[in-house]
Amino acid sequence: MNKKPSHKEPGQKKGAVTGHPPRSDDDPNNFLKTLPVMAHSIDKAWVIQDVSHIWLAKMGYEKDEVIGRKSIEFLTEKSRNYAQKVVLPIFFEKGTIENVAYQFVTKDKHIIDVLMSAVSLRDRKGYFLRSIAIMTDVTEEKRSNDLLKAEKKFLKEAQALTKVGGWALCVQSGAVTWTDEVYQIYDVKPDEYCPGNMIRNMDIYSSKDRPKLKQALQRAKNQGVPFDLELSLIPSNDRQTWVRIIGKPEIKDGQVVITGKIVDITERILLKRKFKQAITLFKNVYESLDEAIFVVDPVTRLIISCNTAAEMMFGYKKDEMIGRNTFFLHVNQEKYVEFGEKVNSAFRTKDLLKTEYVLKKKSGETFFSCHTVKRHRKKVDNEVIHISVIRDITERKKTISALEKKEAVLSLKSKELEEMNSALKVLLRRRDQEKKDLEEGFSESINSLILPYLEQIKKTHLNDLQTEYFNILESNLKEIMIPYQHRLSGKLLNLTPAETQVVNYVKQGLRTKQISEILNVSSRTVEFHRQNIRKKLCLKNRNINLRTFLKNTLQY
Repeated sequence: MNKKPSHKEPGQKKGAVTGHPPRSDDDPNNFLKTLPVMAHSIDKAWVIQDVSHIWLAKMGYEKDEVIGRKSIEFLTEKSRNYAQKVVLPIFFEKGTIENVAYQFVTKDKHIIDVLMSAVSLRDRKGYFLRSIAIMTDVTEEKRSNDLLKAEKKFLKEAQALTKVGGWALCVQSGAVTWTDEVYQIYDVKPDEYCPGNMIRNMDIYSSKDRPKLKQALQRAKNQGVPFDLELSLIPSNDRQTWVRIIGKPEIKDGQVVITGKIVDITERILLKRKFKQAITLFKNVYESLDEAIFVVDPVTRLIISCNTAAEMMFGYKKDEMIGRNTFFLHVNQEKYVEFGEKVNSAFRTKDLLKTEYVLKKKSGETFFSCHTVKRHRKKVDNEVIHISVIRDITERKKTISALEKKEAVLSLKSKELEEMNSALKVLLRRRDQEKKDLEEGFSESINSLILPYLEQIKKTHLNDLQTEYFNILESNLKEIMIPYQHRLSGKLLNLTPAETQVVNYVKQGLRTKQISEILNVSSRTVEFHRQNIRKKLCLKNRNINLRTFLKNTLQY
């Protein structure tokens, strides 16, 4: 078994610690100033010592607003907690982190998603001096070529300052050595696996990537060409791993040695895949929506993009709409200008406009639309675009119009019915009153015009036949009166015929003397009847006028 390699880099003096203290030309400040990517340097207290120009441009700050502040102040709350509890303790212990996902908050409160890699710089005694961290913006679908170049440059510089995973291959002997980090990346144990030679070690890689690595090694051996590859390993414990392997041939002591670095890039690869999946999902949703969607340049009002629903709604093909001014979607020039003014007015206070507007199809047909315009600002370059979502509401408008017409007709009919109902109520009340008046007149006539005189006749001397006829007549009259007795007060039914006769004359407003003359009795008799009436009606010793009480209380 080959001897386990030491961590000392070639040319390193005895007693020097790992971490590679920077030379004068490796000054971190100069290093940061030349980086065309987001980068910063912090001390052990997490305080920012220096930042790159790109960092300031992306975040929207001036340099004097940043230097001296803690780096975690620029993170979202979730990323800040993750950094404090997990990442920073690991970083200060191990001296390096690779592809950590963070979210930064710009000065104007926009969020930038980044992958951060960092290395620590230490003095010859191993004491921490400061860090160098680079952030790759992964907010957009594709990273720019400049950011890719910057990432590669940073990784090369970072790997020159700290160990990520080192390996060496002696071309003449075929012997391979690894650092401890390589064992961890390959998921093998040092006491169970010996690197041996590169041919055997290639079995760790997936079958589809082995030819790439083999070809790169051959070119490095035979032509001295360095290589930089991203390869996948054979899955271990149901975990797929991707690595970046860098090799550079050198001549040492007369022998060709290929030395290199290896980095686990699984998180970055998975993030790329998730990002592509998210983009694919977004495109599928974008194309499957029923609403027409337009992405418009706010200055020129040119259409940047549109979905399939826009084709179906307006009758144009996408290539007939993309790149054109939105004027052709409006009814006329006046409406086109008016809509632009509505958008600008709404955006003075908020980033959203929702309105109903009439638009025009390719056929010339106009239709009602529910039109929503959202102002969107890209997080990376702050470019502003307008996203219009349009829904055809013509059928809804027709339905509403029809319902309003029906509602108006129903309202008119309801009013007519109310008027008819009111008239019917008046007629019913009049009929009830007439019935009441008829019953009252009939019952009053019987009580006042017939029964009193029958009572007088009864007092005369009648023979048997006359008495029999009288009884029959009295019985029949009372039978006739039964249906109308509910009209009479219960108290009134307790009165004698003579008292009932007096009640009728009192209601008519006749005085005692007038009643006595009509009934051919004395005033004293009439007054006697009046007292009995007041007693039976519970009016005795009460200061209540008998005539008023009879008119208001006793209804016939």
